[in-house]
Amino acid sequence: SPVLPLCRAYSSEPRCSPLDPSRLTIIKTKHPQHPKKPEDLVFGKQFTDHMLAVEWNHKNGWLAPRIHPYQNLSLD
Repeated sequence: SPVLPLCRAYSSEPRCSPLDPSRLTIIKTKHPQHPKKPEDLVFGKQFTDHMLAVEWNHKNGWLAPRIHPYQNLSLD
């Protein structure tokens, strides 16, 4: 059988909009942190200055990806 794209493997929909890296936008933080030494890092205590977010909806599929300053992650 033919190999299906991953977006099809996890969806009952016959098609989906693929991620388009050419639409990536980047918003840099105004307050960058200084990197810590690896031996000073504690899991769950230090966070990156930025995060990648890509929204998806049923009508349009994947929207434009964006890198923006770290913030709380909402799953709703």
